[in-house]
Amino acid sequence: MRTLKPLASCLGLLAATAIPSSAAAQSYNLQRFDPSPAGDRLFGQQSPSTQGHLEVHGGVVFDYAYNPFTLSHRRGATPRYAVVRDQAYVYGNVSLALWDHLTVGLLVPGVVLHGGDDSPLGDQLIEAPDGAAFGDMRLSVKGSILGDLHDVFQLGVGGYFWAPTGKRDTFVGDGFVRGSVELLLGGEIERFYWNFATGPEFRQSKVLADVQLGTMYGFAGGFGVNLGEEKQVQLGPEVKVSITPEDIQRRNTNGELLLGAKYRFLDDFVLGAAAGPGISEGYGTPDVRFASSFTYSPDPTRRLDGDGDGIADHMDACPGRAGVESDDPEKHGCPAPPPPKPEAPADGDADGVPDAQDACPAVAGVSTSDPKTTGCPADGDADGVPDDIDVCPTEAVVEGQADPSRPGCNRMDEDGDGIVDSLDACPKVKGTAHEDSTQHGCPGDTDGDGVRDDLDACPEVKGQPNDDPTKNGCLAAVRLKGKEIVILQKVEFATGQARIQSVSDSLLDQVASVLKDHLELELVEVQGHTDNRGSKAVNQRLSQARAEAVVTALVSRGVAKERLTAKGFGPDTPIADNDSEDGRSKNRRVEFKIIKRAEKPSDQP
Repeated sequence: MRTLKPLASCLGLLAATAIPSSAAAQSYNLQRFDPSPAGDRLFGQQSPSTQGHLEVHGGVVFDYAYNPFTLSHRRGATPRYAVVRDQAYVYGNVSLALWDHLTVGLLVPGVVLHGGDDSPLGDQLIEAPDGAAFGDMRLSVKGSILGDLHDVFQLGVGGYFWAPTGKRDTFVGDGFVRGSVELLLGGEIERFYWNFATGPEFRQSKVLADVQLGTMYGFAGGFGVNLGEEKQVQLGPEVKVSITPEDIQRRNTNGELLLGAKYRFLDDFVLGAAAGPGISEGYGTPDVRFASSFTYSPDPTRRLDGDGDGIADHMDACPGRAGVESDDPEKHGCPAPPPPKPEAPADGDADGVPDAQDACPAVAGVSTSDPKTTGCPADGDADGVPDDIDVCPTEAVVEGQADPSRPGCNRMDEDGDGIVDSLDACPKVKGTAHEDSTQHGCPGDTDGDGVRDDLDACPEVKGQPNDDPTKNGCLAAVRLKGKEIVILQKVEFATGQARIQSVSDSLLDQVASVLKDHLELELVEVQGHTDNRGSKAVNQRLSQARAEAVVTALVSRGVAKERLTAKGFGPDTPIADNDSEDGRSKNRRVEFKIIKRAEKPSDQP
């Protein structure tokens, strides 16, 4: 075999001298090792779980690949041409956990060692890279859907996005954006953990050394075991395989195996190292890969304190119950034992008050601050009748009002207005106190029209008594309702004029009376409306004139002019159909709208 090596070298040299000096473009990122976001367990796989909020993980990753790109190469044999023989990356790796369910990360790659041999391919020469270069920066996003870090089953989704920041023509940059989406599975059972990820990586299709490359579909899995008293050592293998579905062949199928170990020290720092062979002949798959990492990654197990007693679960002998510290590991974090109970003093009636202090030692009672009543039955209303015989235990007896038939009760007050029935002139209707015994306990008369509020159909408008309950205490034609003074009759005008007919004098007297009785109505708009017969301009002027005529009539009846405003609407706001005489009659109207109403009546006369 050794005698063949010089011959192969001579043949390669002769072939190179016969090939034109032009070189094939090398805008393709060969790297098949994607470091997982800082803080994850495995070297090249995202885990499905996220822990913490605003928790930062960060560090550096070193990766060396031997023979990642060769021509006429057979696994285990010396390559004929090693276009990229040595490729070493150093990554800056940082991630941020948010809301216990989201992780975002940034990976900044730099190539510190990159070399090989210029290699002939047909009538072209593939130039080997040389020197340091900057790679494609990567943004990662991961969301956990189900399960936490230590659950048996965990589910999440993740993805990578690469920006075209890498140096082109050196096998470290595609020159185009690319991205990937992954379904993430995982879990933990005692000291064992596992991860699995699958999904596509979308990238531009291109041909490299006569091999079709482009979008790839990947599968990755790994498992391991936590060793040590506090699980500070992690050890396990991981494998990743990816294929190009549009043209599957051995030179675009990648597969690698890594055996890795990580060691946590000083609680929040992790050292890691891994190595393993390539298991396929795809471009980018090295003969062997070495990786190492140094990361600041807060220990999630030290953050977990399920019972909130300040003792982390991994050191808590009773993680489900809040407890206290103890030098005994089997009691550390467990509730303190209760102190021994002292011998209880004698308590004959078992009411919790010792007989030596009980004012009623033979009758169960309650403890009070008064030595004369402590231990005696309670008297919640302090009326001198113990609760156990008090028919009305929450109602204190008023002097002179005790009901002899019902211990602890006052005489009856059926309507609950505080006036006993024997003195209540209206025992079935809630009322107020009154100097007149015939009105004592009866409802008031808000508008002062001599009709009690409970019988007054218009309690806010001074009216007249009426045998009809729906009109009792009301004015004949005026009501105060919400934001309107409602008139039950029309203001009559001379046909086509703004002169008010005398038949409406009584109606306007009543409107003026309401306004003078209710000074809280600070501004009322008198609105004039017409039907649609005639021109709109004429109707507008007529409606305005009629509204102003009503304002003048009310001012003449003693209503302050500043409380009134007139506005004509013409035929614009009908309330009925203008196609019939009845409808037109309804549309010819005056309305009183309350514009401003004070909370309290004005003091102005």
